Amino acid sequence: MYLIIYYIIRYRRNVVKENLALCFPEKSATERLKITRQFYRNLCDLAIETIKAHNLSPDALQKRVQIKGLDKIKEFHEQGSPVFIFTGHTGNWEWMLLAYTKELNYPIDPVYKPLKNSGVDKFIMEVRSRFGSTPIAKDNTVRELVKRRKLERDVAMVSDQLPIQATEKYWAKFLGRDTAFYLGPEQLAKFTKWPIFMNSMHRVKRGYYVAEYQQITINTDDKSNFPILDGYIHLLEKTTRKNPSDWLWSHRRWKYTKPARSTDKDHFQEEEKHSD
Repeated sequence: MYLIIYYIIRYRRNVVKENLALCFPEKSATERLKITRQFYRNLCDLAIETIKAHNLSPDALQKRVQIKGLDKIKEFHEQGSPVFIFTGHTGNWEWMLLAYTKELNYPIDPVYKPLKNSGVDKFIMEVRSRFGSTPIAKDNTVRELVKRRKLERDVAMVSDQLPIQATEKYWAKFLGRDTAFYLGPEQLAKFTKWPIFMNSMHRVKRGYYVAEYQQITINTDDKSNFPILDGYIHLLEKTTRKNPSDWLWSHRRWKYTKPARSTDKDHFQEEEKHSD
């Protein structure tokens, strides 16, 4: 199936090729081609797996998604505190949501952008709601968080989408490129004061994943106005470089460029603070 998409349909081949060339200039053309072909295999698998998620049994899900790093999250739950989960378009984010909910027996409400195709949107909503989760439309996030503040449920956000150009955004270095990010994750985390965790998910083989959770801690000496986003971006880049074919390279992530001068709607990373 991936051969049809890659060679015949040629779905966004130029976008994928350009993204990989600019993000991994140190890799050879052969290495990037290998990542490209594996990415298209993964993309086809993701589509099939999302359909399967509609009726995948809890036992099968548990076998296919190994979860690490939940001990700290469980501690917060025992203290009566929900948590925020930030993730990216890596691995299978739909299976991540379902596996997390079943593993902890604790609902997690995903923030989402409604799809234009009503039929597909209805199907995705049914998948995400299978185990008690209640998705939150992106434009209603703050209102819904206030309404649900006394309920026992976590909130998840896929936070690496390209912001609308006219909206307020944060510019940071990601994969060596100036990259715009929505301010929502930072603002919502500060609004709720919930603990923040990053989910890093990768394939170990076809149909099998590892999802690992790591707390994003804020350094009180950090003078950045966006320490949560800085921590998230650092961890997202780390997992993407480690497993490059797992990320969504067909996304037109760098459709527009960073402005030469700061505006009221643009905020900039002050400096690179992370090192390994």
